[in-house]
Amino acid sequence: MLRDLSATNNENLSEVTPLSFLSAYAYNPDPYATCSWGPNVCELNAPTNSLKLGSTCAVDVPVPSDNYVGDKRVNKYDNALESTDYPYIEITSAGPKSGLAQSIDASTGHLAWAGYMKDPTKSQNNIKFTGVGLYDMVISAYDYDRFATCEGCIAVRDTYRPRFKDGTCPPPVTG
Repeated sequence: MLRDLSATNNENLSEVTPLSFLSAYAYNPDPYATCSWGPNVCELNAPTNSLKLGSTCAVDVPVPSDNYVGDKRVNKYDNALESTDYPYIEITSAGPKSGLAQSIDASTGHLAWAGYMKDPTKSQNNIKFTGVGLYDMVISAYDYDRFATCEGCIAVRDTYRPRFKDGTCPPPVTG
């Protein structure tokens, strides 16, 4: 759609604004959509594995924010930590990528944004780390007109060393 924008005597300029708005976002990345998962390592340091995101594997999960939620506006979709259409947050995990265990995909599902912000650990606990290795992580956030994702990874390291029964070693062999 090409037209002469210099002839604006009787033209409604609201028709021009969306074009320039869209073109600005088409070529410039959003400077506020940056994120970081940080240097995340979880230690498997017990004989049984109970690692869960947010509690037994407490790592820095990026916190999405926007002006809708930041202004504490509420609508019918924002009441509780339950499946929702808009606005929502979702955390997904795929792994481990170690060759030692079968890769398992996990998701929190769509969580009401306001509910997630009140108690993130409750929903993060739906992501369990079943084995040693590297897990691909994604947190996604969607409000009414924008979608953002933040990709990262979490390493699960085995630091539990083998032990003898009852913690005793056999007597040394003397010769």
